[in-house]
Amino acid sequence: MNSGNRVSVKQHNRKVILDLFRKSEILSVSELAEETRISKPTVQKVIDFFEEKGILIFEGKGISSSDGGKRPNLYRYTPDFGCMISLHVGPDFIYAAIANMKADIIHSHHFDIGKMNIAKVLDELAKIVNDFQKHEAVVNGGLVSIVVALPGIVDPKKGILVFTPHYADWGNNIRFAEELHNRITIDVPVYMDCTNRFQAVAEKFKGVAVGYENFIILDAMGEGVGSGVIVNGTIWHGSQNFSGEVGHMILDPHNGAKCICGGKGCFEAMVSLKRIKRLVDEGEQRFPDSMIFSVQNQDQEYDVLSRIFSAAESGDELALEIFNDICQWFAVGINNIIMVNDPELVVLQGIFNVGGEFFLNYLREKINSISFPNINRKVQITLSGFGLERGVLGGACYGKMMFFNDPAVYND
Repeated sequence: MNSGNRVSVKQHNRKVILDLFRKSEILSVSELAEETRISKPTVQKVIDFFEEKGILIFEGKGISSSDGGKRPNLYRYTPDFGCMISLHVGPDFIYAAIANMKADIIHSHHFDIGKMNIAKVLDELAKIVNDFQKHEAVVNGGLVSIVVALPGIVDPKKGILVFTPHYADWGNNIRFAEELHNRITIDVPVYMDCTNRFQAVAEKFKGVAVGYENFIILDAMGEGVGSGVIVNGTIWHGSQNFSGEVGHMILDPHNGAKCICGGKGCFEAMVSLKRIKRLVDEGEQRFPDSMIFSVQNQDQEYDVLSRIFSAAESGDELALEIFNDICQWFAVGINNIIMVNDPELVVLQGIFNVGGEFFLNYLREKINSISFPNINRKVQITLSGFGLERGVLGGACYGKMMFFNDPAVYND
């Protein structure tokens, strides 16, 4: 066997053993040898290798075997050997977080930014990164990467923000990764992608899509609907990184609402809060006593949706009218996605999840009545358990995945 093959086997053994530690956390040499069929001396060498890197630590002595043998040494995977900074630039906010190497959020900060120009946003992100480097987790563990989730069309390989309709004045083809790198004081990898793709990664590793290899997340904000597509366990980008731009599928080209992209009748325009609020205002003259106009819950963000769903569930006439309109456009949009992608699962994220199972059950019924009503389509539709943290959480999961897939981690 030549030296190249020996290195390959060594790397393979190291990755197999570290993967087991990441799943089980605490293991002994004997347990690892039995599970992997790698010799105990080799297992011990691998443990020593990762101990030196600070990835594994000695945990103590285990319980001796029934025949009174020596108590085994136990070792534990420690996710605090490094950390990542995950940044989510939203339509009018920045959500920033520090995550450990299990992609657990250990520190976060959320604040509104309004409509800053691109230079100010980059300066703000750089300030966050430079400030976060003083955090105890970064000082003690070290920073392994920075991950940025951005709205719009992103070319992750080139680090370019192609276009974002939420910040149209930023222009096109911004070398975002390079510009951020030039502003920060540390040289680590900077990964970036469309927010919805990272949100799909969050569901795959920590959410309702754990165990699924083919699924889609559909994320709805106040003005915007996006999607992240996972095919055979990996993010699907498409030939021009347009994959997931479902919010701009045209659902009603003739009478549809105008969209921020410049089109008419786009999916996201038909279910936007702006349009829904207009339907509420138009309905007030016909139904002045509707429960929608109750003062209760009006202090909540997106309270109009909460009031519509609550009133509809109680049988309120105007609320049911608007609720059915919302369900109809969501059903058409989701049905189109299903017919093109044929996923196992569709995960709904965002503001419409306040409708809970009431919204979900109506939606499933409408979707099943649109295409192939006589065929039992087995695709599941469910609600995400994540809130606004889903962007930075997905970024952290992606950063963790990139780190442990890097051959350099397993090299001498």
